[in-house]
Amino acid sequence: MPTDRCSAAHAEDPTPCGGPGDAVTILDGVGGAAAGCEHHGARILAAIDGARVEPGSVVGAATRTFVAARSALLY
Repeated sequence: MPTDRCSAAHAEDPTPCGGPGDAVTILDGVGGAAAGCEHHGARILAAIDGARVEPGSVVGAATRTFVAARSALLY
């Protein structure tokens, strides 16, 4: 994985980061955590059952990430 991407970006996901790499923190159900941009945070949040999002360095990013992840699940 290129070093200019956030830690929430999956190695097989070629999309660029959307904002700072510490905008949100994604927590899985077993104690794992990854800081990420809103874009990759939403993608990983939608992909992992039981994951949740916590605020990071960007005000409002956790809410936008949650909404984006929910939108991905609906379509």
